[in-house]
Amino acid sequence: MNVAGIYIDSLSIHSIWGVAGENRIGSSHENFKSRDMILSLDDKFSPLQGHSFSRQGSHKVCSNFLPWIGSNKTWGLGKSETIADHALEFYLVDLFAQIPHEAKVAFSLPLYLTPKQTRRIEQIASKIGMQVQGSLTSASALALGAIRKSQTSSNCLAVELDGFGLSLS
Repeated sequence: MNVAGIYIDSLSIHSIWGVAGENRIGSSHENFKSRDMILSLDDKFSPLQGHSFSRQGSHKVCSNFLPWIGSNKTWGLGKSETIADHALEFYLVDLFAQIPHEAKVAFSLPLYLTPKQTRRIEQIASKIGMQVQGSLTSASALALGAIRKSQTSSNCLAVELDGFGLSLS
């Protein structure tokens, strides 16, 4: 069975996939993708990388939109206007084209997102055909990974920082 993990923060999206049960899932660079989530809002949506972001006017760029999933906040002007849901869908469609379509997908998301926003992200992914199995906060995913490796219980402080906020859990 193919599985995929997708980590999203306010400025980037990362995915890794492989076959469940393999010891080193995603050890190949072909199975890992990472992108900045910055869209140019000119005539058509197109992703920006690195310094090209700084050369765009603020009214021509959609970035740091993840905290606004499920809201009506808009970026851009006129025909190039978009909302956070559409911007995220743009990146998920691009990512979905690169992973096996039968892969079972799980998300790792920032702690500051509400349950309603988490459900909305899962709905957007399901709408484009992803087989979403569920979501965890990034801190929970980190803690589960640490517990699995050590096979003992212990205290753990997870610190998460992105372009929107700082979370401790």
